[in-house]
Amino acid sequence: MLDAARRLLAGVPVPIPEIEGITLTQPAVVVTDDHLVCTANVAGSSLPAAQNENWPDEPFFIVLGPDAVRAVTAIGTRDLEGHTEQPHDEADVGIGTAYYKATITMQDLRVQGQVAEDNTISVAATVTGSGSAGINWVLFGSTDGFFDLDLTPDPVATVQLALDDTKLSAKTTGVNDFDLHLTPTSGDIVSVVLSFVANALTGYISPYVRDALTGLSFDVYTVPTLHVDVDTVRFDATPLDLRLSTDDGTVAIGGRLQITDR
Repeated sequence: MLDAARRLLAGVPVPIPEIEGITLTQPAVVVTDDHLVCTANVAGSSLPAAQNENWPDEPFFIVLGPDAVRAVTAIGTRDLEGHTEQPHDEADVGIGTAYYKATITMQDLRVQGQVAEDNTISVAATVTGSGSAGINWVLFGSTDGFFDLDLTPDPVATVQLALDDTKLSAKTTGVNDFDLHLTPTSGDIVSVVLSFVANALTGYISPYVRDALTGLSFDVYTVPTLHVDVDTVRFDATPLDLRLSTDDGTVAIGGRLQITDR
């Protein structure tokens, strides 16, 4: 029986799976006691060892390991790396006009942990910056200084995986709470100016970070229809009734195949 199955598989083209933004190795096909398994790994890695237990219960399934999900999530959020804003503002504070100018950069985006059982994974970012601030006095001159800024803890976005028919996609849905810290580095930033800068930047940075990290969406994987053409045997195997689940960081799409003669 196994030999017959292997001869049949020799005529079935097994394409390299297409996962958005990453390259996989050529699939290896293994026949186990009660499964026909195709395995592939992220390019540059060896083929994963074929397992013969803990497979999903469905007759047809696709399994994405933690490394593949982290890789595609990193690619889906990479456009935010190095994103820079340069806010500035001024205000009348009675004794003069306070001002600030800052440069804020989002960097070191990184995927944290693995997919949880609610089909979510986290992406963190480090936000830092620097700037100048001061006050132009009503009667004489100005007082100026410089500062650094950072956010603690690092902003962390929740990325939700969802399955629509055969397409697995991801979208960022929320960001944790964080605080702005200003550190004067040189010059003389008087307290009234420091308070103005802290309030102004808090009102700017919080929406900026939340808007940047929330609402990102990207495709992960589309379950394909398999076209079989072996001698006189020709049919299409179309995936149906698919559902999404996660177990120990491994994402599974399970369902059944509808066989249609051609």
